[in-house]
Amino acid sequence: MTRKKENFFNPYVGVIIVFCICIIFFYQGYQKDKITERMDAGIKKIHIHEDAKTLDDNLTSLNGVSKSKLIADQEQALEANIPQEVAGKIVFTTTSFYLPIFKGANQSTLSLGAAATYYKDAVMGKGNYILAGYNVNTPSVLFSDVSDLSIGEEVDLVDSHYKYQYAMTKRGEISDYDQLVNTPEKQSFLSLPKLGKKPLLTLLTFKASDMKSCEVLQGELINVEEIHKGSE
Repeated sequence: MTRKKENFFNPYVGVIIVFCICIIFFYQGYQKDKITERMDAGIKKIHIHEDAKTLDDNLTSLNGVSKSKLIADQEQALEANIPQEVAGKIVFTTTSFYLPIFKGANQSTLSLGAAATYYKDAVMGKGNYILAGYNVNTPSVLFSDVSDLSIGEEVDLVDSHYKYQYAMTKRGEISDYDQLVNTPEKQSFLSLPKLGKKPLLTLLTFKASDMKSCEVLQGELINVEEIHKGSE
């Protein structure tokens, strides 16, 4: 005589599992909305300060951040009036999306926009102007869209007086950013352009959750335009 197999599946367990999954998705969506909201609060109207301070540049000491930590960093940055230190803006011309640029990459500046890094006295339109940013896998938030840019697309930098237009020419990856900084290599993405070559713009896109490696997009300066008052 064979015993009938017992069915151990409890329908209530299935309901609880589905409920938990829904909560997780809802919370992730909530975090994305909060990140966008805080960023918008900081850059709703970008006012470029000619005398913007150079802030701490400690990119190599940063660890990956969770979305909740990023939200906390944004709140602290707003409380510390970091938006008052905007040195310029980066404009992705195909989408018209823009971000503020700060001098110095740290957890506060990266939570609100793009940050000039590596070369302490970097100047737009000269040498190799390197900007770092977070990819948080949310369209039009921080550097999340940079990986979608194509070779040949134009990216503009704007300061108090000029607009610097760059055409993207090269894409790559830095597998260990800290190591490259500590042991510089010739002809790396961080190198200055050779004598007689065009100035460079280098965009370093780090996953907010993992700061070891980064995607790189690099472009050459193609034009500089003077900005007339009220046109920026």
